[in-house]
Amino acid sequence: MLGLSDRVLVMHEGKLKANLINHNLTQEQVMEAALRSEHHVEKQSV
Repeated sequence: MLGLSDRVLVMHEGKLKANLINHNLTQEQVMEAALRSEHHVEKQSV
């Protein structure tokens, strides 16, 4: 799925946790965003 996506949105309990732009994004980076305890939306250019 990462190879087909320009952007990955990470959600938890119905709330947006991260908005990741896919420039060689890895599965580990997506999982790190999903497991973060921050409560704000993060926009990254990775």
